Amino acid sequence: MAARNPSTLRHPLVRRARDGSDQPALTIDAGLSATLHGDVTFAEELRVGAITAASRPLRMRRDSPDLDAGAAFENTGTTPVHLHFGSNRASANQPLARLYGQWDGNIVAQIAFVSGSVVGNKDRGEVAFYTSPSGPATYECGRFGDEGGLYFRAVSGNPGVDEGYAAIFSKLVDGEAHVFAQDQEDVTPVSSLSHVEGEWVFRSENVRTGRAVTIHVERFVRRVEELSGKTLITKSDAA
Repeated sequence: MAARNPSTLRHPLVRRARDGSDQPALTIDAGLSATLHGDVTFAEELRVGAITAASRPLRMRRDSPDLDAGAAFENTGTTPVHLHFGSNRASANQPLARLYGQWDGNIVAQIAFVSGSVVGNKDRGEVAFYTSPSGPATYECGRFGDEGGLYFRAVSGNPGVDEGYAAIFSKLVDGEAHVFAQDQEDVTPVSSLSHVEGEWVFRSENVRTGRAVTIHVERFVRRVEELSGKTLITKSDAA
């Protein structure tokens, strides 16, 4: 059904303003963009049909600078409120839906709901998180996989840590991704195995002073074993 101006509708949508007058609750311009004014209640559901193209999304906007803009979904009963996003993507690792965060019109963060790693029954999914370090593009910084686990996208250097925060992140070392922990001053690998020698080591770097420490713990314990005659390390090598 073609959209019409509320004045031509059999039952125009109106709202009672604070001054007691009746004001339009819905206006539709010549381009068929519909605008809801004030608090409008729908007893059942609001549908936006095929007339809404990709360039004309459903928008909720508030221009008052002293008020917060937003949407509230509330059920006065005892059952939860659901917000559903759906897409019948044909392949794995494809976004099903995205939530964008914009700063003055620039997309600086997003959360993506992603189809899982196996197409099959289309019953797997992942959640990916994106941020923008600089510029207009956002980059995936981590995701929850379809089989569990939190995965971090590897970066090339140590991220900055604000006061009162600490970080867990992934960083490339000789082309391989490794997990690190960072506080206000120190950066320490979470894995205690050397990716080169395969030995137990402890490494830490002070980002303020630039001082780095590497302790070859396994070599130290082996030396203690030689001197004491006691077995202190039990090691099982993969076949």
